[in-house]
Amino acid sequence: MTSDLQEIADDLSPFADLGTEAPTIISNANNGVIRFIKDGDPVELIVHTDGALFERTIEQEKKFVDLRSLLASPSYADLGRWADSQVIRLSSHSALTTIPLFGQSRGSDEQSAEAALDQLLFNEKASKDNSVNVVLLDGPAGIGKTTLIRSLSLARAKSYRQNRKPLLLHVESRGRVLQNILDLMAFSLQNLRVKVTYDQIPTLIKHGLIVLAIDGFDELGDPNGYDLAWAQVNSLVEKSRGAGNILLSGRETFISPERLSAALTSLRSQSDSLHAFTLQHTAPNVATRWLKENGWSDEMLKSEISAPLFESGSYALRPFFLTHLAREETIARLQNEKIDDLLTFLMIAMIEREATKFGSDVEAITTPDQRKQFIQNLMEETARDLAENQTEAISGEYLSWLAEIAATDTVPTPLVGVLKNRASVIAFLTEDDRRGYRRFIHGQVLNYFLASAAINSLAEGEVPKFVRRNILGMEFLQNFSEVVRHKPEHVVEAFLTSAGDQLQALGNHDRSRANIAVLIMAAASVHTVPESIKIFDLSIDDAYLSETVSSLKLGNVSIAQLDVRNADLTKISFRSKSHILTLIADDSTAIPDVFPHPLIVQLPERTLTNPEHIADWIAEKQVKNSGVKISLEQALSGILKFGLFDLLGRLSRYKPFWIRDGDEKSARRILDDPHWEKLRDIMLRHDVLVERTDVAASGPRAPFYHVRNRQTLSRVLNPPHHLKPFIEEVFSESIKIFNSEKNLEDEGLE
Repeated sequence: MTSDLQEIADDLSPFADLGTEAPTIISNANNGVIRFIKDGDPVELIVHTDGALFERTIEQEKKFVDLRSLLASPSYADLGRWADSQVIRLSSHSALTTIPLFGQSRGSDEQSAEAALDQLLFNEKASKDNSVNVVLLDGPAGIGKTTLIRSLSLARAKSYRQNRKPLLLHVESRGRVLQNILDLMAFSLQNLRVKVTYDQIPTLIKHGLIVLAIDGFDELGDPNGYDLAWAQVNSLVEKSRGAGNILLSGRETFISPERLSAALTSLRSQSDSLHAFTLQHTAPNVATRWLKENGWSDEMLKSEISAPLFESGSYALRPFFLTHLAREETIARLQNEKIDDLLTFLMIAMIEREATKFGSDVEAITTPDQRKQFIQNLMEETARDLAENQTEAISGEYLSWLAEIAATDTVPTPLVGVLKNRASVIAFLTEDDRRGYRRFIHGQVLNYFLASAAINSLAEGEVPKFVRRNILGMEFLQNFSEVVRHKPEHVVEAFLTSAGDQLQALGNHDRSRANIAVLIMAAASVHTVPESIKIFDLSIDDAYLSETVSSLKLGNVSIAQLDVRNADLTKISFRSKSHILTLIADDSTAIPDVFPHPLIVQLPERTLTNPEHIADWIAEKQVKNSGVKISLEQALSGILKFGLFDLLGRLSRYKPFWIRDGDEKSARRILDDPHWEKLRDIMLRHDVLVERTDVAASGPRAPFYHVRNRQTLSRVLNPPHHLKPFIEEVFSESIKIFNSEKNLEDEGLE
């Protein structure tokens, strides 16, 4: 009885007034009494052996069936008011969407995401043993994780008085490098206008009254990585053990079940539960039906221009991007040109639309390019300021000041005041939870402008503060690569030259060298990196490589996590003493002859941790050029570098929907290949390639090419049945090329 009373007293301690004594215990054979001060009045809690409680105050005496009902009551957490407040706040939230969300747990079929998550957030072991149930929600950026959490929060709040399911406390990363989860909890509670304080939350979780949902967990880094964030979650797990439920949401490459199991040392395998749920891309038929309901015509849905949007893996199948495709300005732009990179396409469409919203007086004395440049400058300055101050919202007053800076030398002086007033209503920004503050409409949009700011600043010889001190996460690096692709050639050349110089000149006293290195690596996926650049003697958190990576030299480099999905790394030279902790790869990954063996290889369907299994997988992915005896798998993999297959591999890895015969560097790697015309003709004959020249685009008219279902082209060694005739012709032509080149070589020797 005494131990039970002590546990109850400990649970009630956060509800006692600050500055007063902790709850005291008096016990006898029949019941116990706990006394403490709350709201300035003495409270006496009589605890019966059957679990019932009587609360005595100066004004009244009230009975509760158990401690859980006491904690939920108006005098304590007042969860009824919490639910009402949450309904009001979320009902009109802009992040909620009508696009159906689906996902799956490991080993299960795809199902409705909200229903599945609702079921997973139920601690089945709570009645049997003190336990905690941790649920992992993962998926790439824009897939709908935040929307799903908000939707479930609203659904539970609406039905709380009927079913009493635990309410959700949605804790979102606020963009800071050094995060304290308790501070974020306090901010979320303040927004709900409830009487609960952050130190009371663990008790409410423990008793199954609240689910703690930590959204964007992968963003909760500190200067030493993620040690502080993991330590705080471990502490919460310990304090929440009972009937507790905790939801962790983050990108799938960071927060895998394997990593969670290793990092959450407080989890007990016998009593605690760990579940994972992965959000899936919207199915193409669901996406097309939704777009039709929101303004798309049948003609647009069936056109070759929009066809790439609905292929497997397309960004367009993520709710954030799908929502913006239904905007009027996007629909209008789609009818006049092709999409290569969806995020860039949407950003340009939105900039052009915003440039028409300044009014006739401004438009009369400025050009469209001036207005677009002002918007671009303002958004870059805003993104940079948010990153450097490690927050996700900016005050209206400071935004106005940034607008004045962005307008300088861009528009005539008399118009600066007008543009300052316009700054707060630009469509890239939306209202923050804090009154008078604005934030970007999505993290992808923030990353787009931040990447552009990083390129421009480094090209001018400046190392921004956010490059010197922040952790550059994988989502940012992926966006950075795409922004590099669309930057003017002279800007990228200046960026790479300056970045290479800074890499050699700077010391390791902050993150500058490591961050510049990962920016160069991301750029190498879409642009040729100068031979003079060498990446040596560094410890790197996240790094990203994709497509056909240009020549890079790395030595004595330690990488915590390297994402090489859809990447050909065969031109990379790894020299002495390099290490990789986690490698994220897939079937299309190509590995160079010399490659450091990672401790973990994370594949789409499995995770390898056994060193022998990792060595075997790497051997299968390497193309051996030596004369030593090789396995059948290695011999077959050599085909991938034979004749037209090497070019076909580069083509299948090229990310943008359309390849334009223009100046873009990564496209030129393909189109300038001496065998391009042969491969193009074969692909056209087999209806694997679409060629169009009748759609307008910026710059001179030039052919556009699109590869149908390019992911299947990476399966050269095991192609689907309908592609076998195509592969056979590619192989036959490759034999002819090989024989022709060999004959020329023999003639040269003679």
